[in-house]
Amino acid sequence: MATNSSEIIRKIEFKGDLIETLKHYYAKGDDIRFLKWIAACAIYPTIHWDLTLSYGKLLSDRTNDLSFVSLDNLLEINRLPWFIEGKIPQQVREELLLFLEKNDAEFLQAARKHLHELMQNNPPAEDSAAFEDYQMNVVINEMMMKNDAERQKELEEKFRKMVEAGVEPDFTVLKYLDKPQSPLDFYVPNAWKDYVFNDGKPFLGRKNWTWAVPIWVILSVFIMAYYPSLPHCDGTKADYENRELCLNGFADEMLLREFITLDFIQNENIIGADSMVNLVREIYKKEVFQSGVIDENGNLFFVNNKGKMISGNLSYFQNVSTAYYNKGVPFYNQSKTNEYASVENESVKDAACLFFQKAYDIDSTVQIYRDLSKECNGETFKGYILPLLRGKVLDATTKKPITNVQITTDNGLVVQTDKAGEYSLNLGKEPILSLSILFEKKQYLSQSQNIELRSDLEILDTIYLSINKKAINIPSLPHPEKERQQKPIDNRQQNDNGKNPENQFPTNGDNNSSPVQQPTEQTTPTKTQPKATIHIPTTVKVKGGTFYMGSGRDRDNIKHTVNLSDYQIGKYEVTNKEFLDFVQELSTSKVESLIDIRKRGSTKMYEQNGVFYIEKGYENHPVVGITWDGATEYCEWLSKKLVKNIVCQQKQNGNLPQKVV
Repeated sequence: MATNSSEIIRKIEFKGDLIETLKHYYAKGDDIRFLKWIAACAIYPTIHWDLTLSYGKLLSDRTNDLSFVSLDNLLEINRLPWFIEGKIPQQVREELLLFLEKNDAEFLQAARKHLHELMQNNPPAEDSAAFEDYQMNVVINEMMMKNDAERQKELEEKFRKMVEAGVEPDFTVLKYLDKPQSPLDFYVPNAWKDYVFNDGKPFLGRKNWTWAVPIWVILSVFIMAYYPSLPHCDGTKADYENRELCLNGFADEMLLREFITLDFIQNENIIGADSMVNLVREIYKKEVFQSGVIDENGNLFFVNNKGKMISGNLSYFQNVSTAYYNKGVPFYNQSKTNEYASVENESVKDAACLFFQKAYDIDSTVQIYRDLSKECNGETFKGYILPLLRGKVLDATTKKPITNVQITTDNGLVVQTDKAGEYSLNLGKEPILSLSILFEKKQYLSQSQNIELRSDLEILDTIYLSINKKAINIPSLPHPEKERQQKPIDNRQQNDNGKNPENQFPTNGDNNSSPVQQPTEQTTPTKTQPKATIHIPTTVKVKGGTFYMGSGRDRDNIKHTVNLSDYQIGKYEVTNKEFLDFVQELSTSKVESLIDIRKRGSTKMYEQNGVFYIEKGYENHPVVGITWDGATEYCEWLSKKLVKNIVCQQKQNGNLPQKVV
């Protein structure tokens, strides 16, 4: 289906039925191969050009038309906004897959098989954070293919065991399993997508399509020219990141609120993020947050209102809390790298604790949030009753099930006991605790777990809790200093535009909480301003010894023995921020002999009104342009500072570092 240049730049306008609109632009009589190609791209939740090409080639092989995957057709498919934005909306994906299942189920299965083979042939490392989710999705994708009964039973059993072990499939997959007739069955978790796209693994077979490299160059040149305008919008129009969006319904509105919240967190605008979270809570309050709560202390609270779960609310709170957690991880790790106590370390830890506490306040069902919150508050956390539970609610006397008991987690997920008195709260890879809650009229304790019942329910005044000790401890998020951080569910690319909004939590460049002074129009910096916190670098001890210096050649000294005592050497390169602490204590004329600040393009350091600054974003870059005298005097200065800051350490081991190199 070749097109001329005038057709390529023609914009696509969506009016009425989606499939009919696509047929208008992409069908040629009864030839709907182009629509099948587009629909196949909806199997995977994000657009990946190598996979797009492979689906096109799969179609061309089936029809013996080798010219189908051409530059003209690639440019034609690129007119769709989804192929520019890199993601097909969920509702559109479902319509496209329904269309493909109805019109060519054989090709749909072939496309799934092709994707399944790519996944099996390109797994992530077994010790990576992505491997667990990868295994889950290999199983899920094969389950969606037509297998014999025996193989299908094996897959279902494997899937069941993985879920019981705490490996949670994406909500979209769960939706499909509840409604087998829906073709929307494949959704890759973010940890895997990050591994595939960010770490550069050839997951989708890029090496097999090296012939397409010129196409990428052409697409990169013309991509903006073919960006279509917003079609007719029956919903609410909204501006976001210089784009006009059409919000068709409540789900779209909530997704936009999530994006805005994540942007606030990315830019460290805490007040903005809090206001958006509170707004979302108010939206859900009537239906979600008025049922009952099991808190971290094991208190079971009941209120008379009945609530129900809205499918979209859980991902919002999980994504926002995870974003806060991810923001705190670099601060936490930085506070652990310096073995010496300092004012800087305290401020860095405070920054980490701020973000961890926010994550815990939004979603208190995640174990690592609880642990870090307790650590930040100086508490020793010995254990708690997790709201992730699977069990029964029984009458203690008759052992009969009690139905219609509302149980609600802190983040608003509500479940109700069924006719068997059973319930399940499945929020992620938390320890799975199998519980039986027995209601009695008299006080009865077991394993020191007394849960207070706050309700006017009849005949109930205390409950008895029995915990299955065979809990599987699989934390939903890794501890910061041990594992890499987990990405939010949607895996949306967050754009750091460098802005510094008001009410923003102060940071310094790459994940550092100590502010670096920046000149503004309102305040002119002077030498009377407070000095920046001294950044004592992490050092390692080098054992002294004897070595020979010189060679006896004309330009060298006579070969002689040098005795060197033990000394401390910096573990990492000296950064602009660390060197700035030193130059702030010197006069401008003195500094010019130590660092060539005239070459601002390379040094990234400059002076204004007697105060020195670093260009934003270069605070943690290695310092350059230092003279011999500058390096020597910096080490002398830092040695004195280091001695002053490790008095406690000296008392413990009696080892005083002499020089910093």
